[in-house]
Amino acid sequence: MDLRGRILRDHEFSYENQPKVVPDNIGRFVVFREVSAEQTSSQALVYEALDPITGNKVALKILEHEMESFSASIMAALMRDNDIKDILSESEILSSLQHPNVVGIVETGDDPMLGPYIVMEWVGGGNLKQSIYGGNSHDGTRLSSQKCVLIAIQILRGLSAAHKSGIVHGDIKPSNVLIDLDGGIKLADFGVARLTQQDYGGPFRGTRGYLAPERENFDALDEMAHTADIYSVGIVMLEMLAGEIPSGHEQIMSFLASVPKPLDDIIRRATAYVPQERYVSAEAMAEALGEFLDNPSP
Repeated sequence: MDLRGRILRDHEFSYENQPKVVPDNIGRFVVFREVSAEQTSSQALVYEALDPITGNKVALKILEHEMESFSASIMAALMRDNDIKDILSESEILSSLQHPNVVGIVETGDDPMLGPYIVMEWVGGGNLKQSIYGGNSHDGTRLSSQKCVLIAIQILRGLSAAHKSGIVHGDIKPSNVLIDLDGGIKLADFGVARLTQQDYGGPFRGTRGYLAPERENFDALDEMAHTADIYSVGIVMLEMLAGEIPSGHEQIMSFLASVPKPLDDIIRRATAYVPQERYVSAEAMAEALGEFLDNPSP
């Protein structure tokens, strides 16, 4: 092995054996612990932190600075410019969206050692994924139709505000749906969100299983792009009702067989394969769900 190979090998060995360190401070904020439920849409971490000026607890999102492996560190270095663009874009989007069902932004900053970060309101009730699965990543709890619909309506209200501002979230899934201590719902992680007027052909980042078919096929954004978010809400509703995520069209149809007929019709329309057959807006789907709550029986 040549000298270069030995250096890389030794670096990889030392890298793999370094413990992951939670920073004491990021900017002026005092960091308590990492609270990332899972890897976010970009190479980012979320920390529970304290603002020493206001005394308020906050959530602080920053790019991952210590990878779990040498190979991951190489990939992160290659993708870092994109990830920085994502976190800056997310801060701009959150600053423009002031809505009760969208997580609020407090401020942004740039730590001289760790790079750009976003400070967001602290939402203390966990996320929807934790509500469904608890500590089990496979066998979930089935939520009642009423609870499922109440959660979905709030998700759709947050999405409606985003869509009216020309923003497609792009990664609706339970771990990105936060729950406050009063049971209110807040959409989070706009890291892959895009403006509808942007040409976004090529790989569409998001989470497989929740992506609409046209996003899986790498289609460019068009005037129907927002309906991909509506499709994802339909999938999340099925997951809440069934306690697991459907793994394809056939299982979607199987799950719907056990859903009350009026709700079946709503979810079936939301998850239509063709975007033009879905609800024309998040607001329209929320209204349909509200009517279901008023008249749940067929």
